[in-house]
Amino acid sequence: MKKRIVIVAGGELSSIDVKRIQSDDKIIAVDGGAESLLQEGIIPTEVVGDFDTLSLTDQQKLKELEVSMVILPSEKDMSDTQYAIEIACDQSDELLLLGLWGGPRIDHALANLYLLEMVAARGCHAIMYHNHNRIQLCQGPTKLTFLRNQFHYLSLIPISPELKGVTNQGLKYPLKDATLYRSDSRGISNEWVDDVAGVEWTSGTCLIIESAGDQKNSVR
Repeated sequence: MKKRIVIVAGGELSSIDVKRIQSDDKIIAVDGGAESLLQEGIIPTEVVGDFDTLSLTDQQKLKELEVSMVILPSEKDMSDTQYAIEIACDQSDELLLLGLWGGPRIDHALANLYLLEMVAARGCHAIMYHNHNRIQLCQGPTKLTFLRNQFHYLSLIPISPELKGVTNQGLKYPLKDATLYRSDSRGISNEWVDDVAGVEWTSGTCLIIESAGDQKNSVR
């Protein structure tokens, strides 16, 4: 069985997200993401990047710990994070993405969201976490089941121009054979009314975002 690969980029990494890392995961840190891990006492399996956001002190510490380090050129046709995700897809079909959101660069954050589409095209499944939010991308036709757990809201955000044949169960705002549009916010902030919710659609690509809102809940 292939190990799950956790990719930790240089965005915000909360204590909640750190707890999602399991002892048998392979961990690839992207540049400054290695610093966040070291601060939490976690040693990555591998570090990739051009090291423009990783201090010389931390680079030396990683060398002393004999961590594999892949140095990328500063001028290239993809981000450090995309490089890490591509090599992860070559090694595993299950990815956990942390630290890909937040930070000062909204362009990087948005690009990271759209990398989920590349992951799906590679035949891998990735889940991105940011604090009390879980983000994944799914392509239709599909039929999905979600457990309420710590989450309060479930949002469907089309990536394709249209998401057709959308039907749900177990949620406050029902949809039956509906069409959601990328240019409209209709799919935002639906709420659980049952412990299990079902969502399906016939065509289109969609970001599914589960959020805990303001509730104080445990990590799944």
